[in-house]
This record gives sequence, C-alpha cells and structure tokens, in this order.
Amino acid sequence: MIAKYLDRDQYLISAGKMKTHNCVLVTMSLKNILMGAPKNDYKTQNDKFLMHSWSPKNVTRDFKFAFTKDMVLHYNLFQIAQITYPDLGVVDAFTSMEGDGPIDGTPVDTRLALSSTDPLALDSLGTKIMGFDPTQILYLSSMNEAGMGQGDLDKINVMGADLNGCLFKFKPHSMLAETYGLVNV
Repeated sequence: MIAKYLDRDQYLISAGKMKTHNCVLVTMSLKNILMGAPKNDYKTQNDKFLMHSWSPKNVTRDFKFAFTKDMVLHYNLFQIAQITYPDLGVVDAFTSMEGDGPIDGTPVDTRLALSSTDPLALDSLGTKIMGFDPTQILYLSSMNEAGMGQGDLDKINVMGADLNGCLFKFKPHSMLAETYGLVNV
C-alpha cells in the first residue's frame, strides 16, 4: 500500500530502535539513518570509523555550532543530516535499551511506538521519554538551531497516549553519565 503512494526514490524512511549510546547518549531515527549508510568494517579506516574520528581540517573556523574534538560524531551527524534527512521517522520502542548501549545495554519494557514526519521532533520527544534533556544532545540541538525540524518540546504536538504516562528514567551509558551530569541516575 505504501509503494502505491510514495516514490521509492524520493521518500526516505528511517526506522530505528530507542536505545542509549556510548558517544551521543541516545540513538533513534536520525542517528539510525545517518550512521546506517557508512561501511561497517572496523578492521580498516572506513566510513564508519571516520564518522567517529576528528579531522580539524573539516571544521571551518566560521562554523557557528560549538563542536569540540569530543563531539566529533555529533558534528558528523549534523553534517550528514544536511544531505540525507528522512521524510518519516519511526522509533521501535516496544523493548528499548538503557545503560551501556548500543550493544551491551539492558532491555527496558517501554511498550511504545513513535513516528513523525519531523524526525527531529520525534527524536527530541523520544529523548525526553527516556528521561534525558534533548537540548544537551549536540547534534539534536544543532539541528534545531539550524531550523531542520522542531526540537522545542513545548512546540511539539503529541497525539496518542498521554505523554506523562510514557516517561521513563533510563540509565545512560556509563561512559557518558558524568559528561551529561547524570551520575546519580
């Protein structure tokens, strides 16, 4: 049915899981599509390796967003989003992951499914549902500041279940707990 209405070559859908991450705190629809394209062969310096690497020559001096060496993946996600941005984001949050994700985390029985034609709004809302502040996640806040979608939680229209009944307190990845001021979570 979808193929009847959508042009496969023009409509990009990203379906990701709700989980914590060791470099960018959370991963949902945006990080899923932006990191889904690079080659994944960790034995060589491939695209996925380079996404996590710092190359100061790629950061222009007049760049207005505050990316540092520690935030290189945020910077690269923001840059790729300028080129590859989904038309529809879907987050499978039936069973989510907290803690040392994206691989060694602990399952969380969230029993949610989220979708939006504004993937930034979707991931910002998903971040709030996980108990984190989306304004602290640099690639999300930079996309919001650049006008790529709606990242202001007060301006996002939520349909379906009452949001207050869907809020959790996910444990962050142990490597990022202190960075994001979440040590006591």
